[in-house]
Amino acid sequence: MKTRSKTGLAILAGGLSFVGAANAIDLILNGSFEAITGGTPNSYNSITDGTLAGWDGLISGISYGFNYFSGPVIPASENPGLAHSWNQDGDTNHASGYTIPLTQTVNLTNGVSAANIDAGMGQYTFSAWMSSYTLQNDQPYLTVQFFDASTNHVGGTAVFDRLHSLFFTSFAVDFPSPSVFNDTQIHDWAKYVKTAAIPPLARTATIGIQHSPNGTLTGRADSYVDLVKLDVTVTNTRPSLESAAPLDSGVPGITSVKVTLRDGFYALDTNSVQFSLDGTTQAASVSKVGAVTTIQYTPGLLASGSSHSYQVVYSDNGPGLPQTNSLSFTVLNYGTPPPDYASPPGSGSHRGFTYRTVAVNPDTTNSLDCTIARAKAQLAGTLIDVSTQPPRPYTNSATLGTNADGSYNITNVINFIDGGATAGNFPDDVEFPGLEFPPYDLFSTEAKLYLDLPAGYYRFGVNSDDGFEASFVPPQGVAGSPIILGSFDGGRAANDTLFDFLVQTSGVYIFRLVYFECDRDASCELFSVTNLVTGGKVLINDPTVPNAIKSFLVIPPRITSIVQSGSNVNIQWAYGLAPYQVQFKSDVTGAVWSNVGTATSGNTASVPIQGDSGFIRVVGSP
Repeated sequence: MKTRSKTGLAILAGGLSFVGAANAIDLILNGSFEAITGGTPNSYNSITDGTLAGWDGLISGISYGFNYFSGPVIPASENPGLAHSWNQDGDTNHASGYTIPLTQTVNLTNGVSAANIDAGMGQYTFSAWMSSYTLQNDQPYLTVQFFDASTNHVGGTAVFDRLHSLFFTSFAVDFPSPSVFNDTQIHDWAKYVKTAAIPPLARTATIGIQHSPNGTLTGRADSYVDLVKLDVTVTNTRPSLESAAPLDSGVPGITSVKVTLRDGFYALDTNSVQFSLDGTTQAASVSKVGAVTTIQYTPGLLASGSSHSYQVVYSDNGPGLPQTNSLSFTVLNYGTPPPDYASPPGSGSHRGFTYRTVAVNPDTTNSLDCTIARAKAQLAGTLIDVSTQPPRPYTNSATLGTNADGSYNITNVINFIDGGATAGNFPDDVEFPGLEFPPYDLFSTEAKLYLDLPAGYYRFGVNSDDGFEASFVPPQGVAGSPIILGSFDGGRAANDTLFDFLVQTSGVYIFRLVYFECDRDASCELFSVTNLVTGGKVLINDPTVPNAIKSFLVIPPRITSIVQSGSNVNIQWAYGLAPYQVQFKSDVTGAVWSNVGTATSGNTASVPIQGDSGFIRVVGSP
């Protein structure tokens, strides 16, 4: 599970102020999920894949006492009953990956007259308790949508996502006092509440329950929901918060703050809107279309790991006091390679990258760790086969490439699979280099790419089955440690891990991707995300895509050591292509370099000292 911000949402006034009223009517039938029928009796003293009056789809139950969530149960003051719902699915065949919600449609005029709704005097309070199984990352996701008499969608969609803090009010352990949203209680029971005006012309409302599209689905959806309510009443409604982003943690360093507010009986006064970020008033864009006001502000680059708060204050044309909505988010931790890790921009040559594979004998029966540490040891030749006497490093059963280190020169993309047809985000997968007789288990690979990166903010991703580690590494002769950008340290089916980084200075950077396979399926893709909003993906170095980030096999020679020896200086260098030519000039502003000696295929030279100062460089072949 990704680490999430310890700070969350606090609505100081307005949207969450109304939780119910004495004359409110709850329109939901069986929102406490006590009477599931049909299906199959389960070991949780309830039913699996049953049905429930009012709800369309399949639903399962778990009795309280089988507490697979964390923290305490829903407080008795909320009357949670004996069981909660689980494994909600609108697809009765479970064939759609839990993307079709379990639904219930209610008639709004059973609680508020059509005339009052159309006059903006119908108010709803949507509420629910949500939690999840502690050993998985599934989370529940609830929606309410409104429709007119012709089933046209009207108004916005209210969303409760257990992964986010919008409309969150309290954890069970704190209830009825408000809580601060945090990731350490992500499997606790949490109450979400939204109060707003029923959209004019609305006649029905549809409530949906599914697993969160922002979470990870593992087998059945282990999302727990209880006490779903849609209370309606009549009042002079005020504007309310409809949506806000960003929220919580994992926010890119480059982002835009966007808040939408919807009118009630009283309309929002756009001239009253005040927006502030981190306590400082900012000139946000404010626009209104129909009943919806949008406030948007784009700050500059935000520091890695930094926390921020934003606030919207507004008034309406009614008699009430101004309303305030306060929200917060935390920027993800992104890497920043030092400028001296780079060769000059545009200095890479020969498109491609090197790729090296190390595999144990397919007949091995040894158990090996499914970790990055194992992969690095395997690549370094230090992974020990304890079944040999005396114990010695495993031999490499992969076919070696033609480079001195056994790597291959690859001229296109990282889109590899072992013995399968396709996996991940992109088609046209090919076999891992060096694995000629798939399938293989317990192998590791290393890709070295010289990436030409203009200064800017980037998001990369690796889709892998199983794990990986991506990093920028310092060139030889430059002090520093690898900058770890992203990783997945374990086994999994093919899935994405995204990671961000900031390039301060344009140049060609050395990028290392370590991948490892444990057992069964194996695949690996390396891509960039071309748009942080839409999530578009392009494989790194794809020659068929003009805007693909380019990788090169060669960067210019770098002098890694220079030591005086009598009347000479001895130099060593790395990188580049042989033959090399050492050159000298005495004036840094001079245009002409003079050759020192003849071209060499080695990587050392002795250069005579000429005068009090001078400048030396090594030029490789094009």
